[in-house]
Amino acid sequence: MPKGSGNKLMGHMMNSVVLGAAFAYVAPRFWRGATALAIAATIYGALIFFAMWLVVVPLIDPVMLQLNSVSFFLAHLMWGAALGLVTAWVPRRTRRSASAKPTAAVRTLAHA
Repeated sequence: MPKGSGNKLMGHMMNSVVLGAAFAYVAPRFWRGATALAIAATIYGALIFFAMWLVVVPLIDPVMLQLNSVSFFLAHLMWGAALGLVTAWVPRRTRRSASAKPTAAVRTLAHA
């Protein structure tokens, strides 16, 4: 592995985690179902590829532009599809409203 590649790979993986978490947090509010989320996330992956390839990569690592852009684009589409399917698969946690009354078990523990 060339010198400094580990840091670039680590940065790439962290970007994947952060951008994936952002999608998983926002997207289910707009799209429901595995198919809709997979399509939305595939488009999201394509948008990320174009933003990174056309704006970020030329500024940070122009040598990377010598690599095969088609394979990177396809990889981002697959990442997006997997992200959408995983987002659909992970159950959404229900949120208690501030006015919800505690259960009997919680009241008992609170007074113990």
